[in-house]
Amino acid sequence: MLYSAIPCWMIYLATFKGMHKPYTTGSLSHKSNRMNQDSTAQTASQERPHPFADLLGLTVDSRGNGKCECSLKFNEKFLNPNDIVHGGVIYSLADNGMGGALQSVLDEDELCATIELKITYLHAAGHHDLLCKSIVLKKGRRVAMLESEIYSGGKMVAKATGSFAVFHAKT
Repeated sequence: MLYSAIPCWMIYLATFKGMHKPYTTGSLSHKSNRMNQDSTAQTASQERPHPFADLLGLTVDSRGNGKCECSLKFNEKFLNPNDIVHGGVIYSLADNGMGGALQSVLDEDELCATIELKITYLHAAGHHDLLCKSIVLKKGRRVAMLESEIYSGGKMVAKATGSFAVFHAKT
């Protein structure tokens, strides 16, 4: 099997051109403010839809000053064959929480995208709502370091660290 020398985050940027942009506190459904099909550019200050977060039912409970708290209501569709919440759901919550925390400190013309995320699962997540608390540890000109803690039933079930690319929106 042949592997590309291009880092996966560069492929992500080239493909999605920074879809990791602000979403509002509360439900993530965006019926208005969607990009026009013919539009190829959008200013960084405008809201972007977040279909994946909408699919999961992710809610941003609070966001600002380099911090973000988001949550997922328990759904049986999140369970793996062992009757516990699938690790991919927890990973997605951490990734979105980090993106929200970083977005709160980005300049108007900046976007972000995940470079890498490492997660350590500490306990199985039970049949409870999930809460993610994320914080920006350091924001540089091009890369930011973040951390998330994920809770299920009040118990920390995972801890994640991640690095995100910071770049300017193309107009």
